[in-house]
Amino acid sequence: MTSKTPKKKPSFPEVMDELQSRFLLNLPASELASSERLFFQIEQCFWFYEDFYADRFAHLQHVKLNDFARQMFAHCSMLKPLAHRCDELFQDFKTYQRQVPVVGCILLNTQRNKLLLVCNWKGTSWTFPRGKVNEGESDRDCARREVFEECGYDVGDSLSPTQYLELVQQEQRIRMFLCTDVPEDYAFAPQTRKEISTIEWFGFDSLPKKTWSVMPFMSRLKRWVKSSKKEKRTTSYDGVNDETFGNGKADFSVEEMFSVNERLTGQKFEYDGNPHDFGKPTSRPAATRANAPIFNKGLAPMQILTRPLSAPLKRVEEETTCPSPSPPRQSTGSTPFGSFQFDAVDIMAVVT
Repeated sequence: MTSKTPKKKPSFPEVMDELQSRFLLNLPASELASSERLFFQIEQCFWFYEDFYADRFAHLQHVKLNDFARQMFAHCSMLKPLAHRCDELFQDFKTYQRQVPVVGCILLNTQRNKLLLVCNWKGTSWTFPRGKVNEGESDRDCARREVFEECGYDVGDSLSPTQYLELVQQEQRIRMFLCTDVPEDYAFAPQTRKEISTIEWFGFDSLPKKTWSVMPFMSRLKRWVKSSKKEKRTTSYDGVNDETFGNGKADFSVEEMFSVNERLTGQKFEYDGNPHDFGKPTSRPAATRANAPIFNKGLAPMQILTRPLSAPLKRVEEETTCPSPSPPRQSTGSTPFGSFQFDAVDIMAVVT
């Protein structure tokens, strides 16, 4: 039986040799010409060290980025001439980072009363899925990439170039695209290592603590949701609104309905496709008397009548069955309803 030789634990200098060979030695001169581009590569070295060395080997300590940079400048022969400027270059890099635009998405459920937040790896803050724009990357491409990396959800081409909320904090532009109708039961999962610890839905009025980067957007987000819902109600119809009128055949046409209502109430009704506003008179008209006969089309529309004090009370029973349409009612005088008067506001003929 052969026994496996335990893998030798790498020393810290050996790890630094591996990292500089992987990330620094083969860089083009253009990447070394600016402190920003150089520190982007050192940052990549740092995350690789944290993920694949410090997490696996107990003798290798976890360090902060600025401490790691000092050690890399002291170890790498290519960077040693700049070692005395390491802290200065690091501060320039942090200043540059704060100026790079941040772009992401506000993911909303179908009802638009919940939003999706992600918690960072250390659990210190909640925010929208977002990140810094790469060089040459458009805002929408950045938002799509960040949402997929942090949540495993692809927004596709659904992002509108004009539907976003934006603010500037300490000279940094932050833009959040609005993405609606995201399924709440989607299996969200981060696609990157040690960046996101939790992904969760929250109601607008039940946000968790530590949402400093979320709160500046909430008032404008609520106004946008309210406005978008109102706009959706008033524009969600076409020339023939099947949801309102249906496709079924009716003996009592829409035009006849409006004509009867106008004769009954003395007021002209119009319908723009919004059922929430239909039938609301601009002003309450006084009671009027019908001056034209009403002809039945199949089943007659319901008639709401008001009995004058001088008229005797008669019980009218509603027919439960109607085997055949009744013949048209003949007018016996100038008023087809005799001594009855009706409230014009309460009468409405409808298509049945």
